[in-house]
Amino acid sequence: MKYDVQISIQPVVGGFIVRYPSFVEGFEHPVNVTEVVTSLGKAMRVAKTAVETFSLVKKSADDAE
Repeated sequence: MKYDVQISIQPVVGGFIVRYPSFVEGFEHPVNVTEVVTSLGKAMRVAKTAVETFSLVKKSADDAE
């Protein structure tokens, strides 16, 4: 199923706020989640996971990093 999603990383003093959609038990459609992280690396990993969750093209085992 196709969903319109938006993922954002906002810098703040002491870290980053990452907003992304996620599937939550009990809800039919994804809900927006806000997560606060203290490093850019963690913010990028959270965003990458969200992108992969909603990607229409799945990576094969050979493409994995």
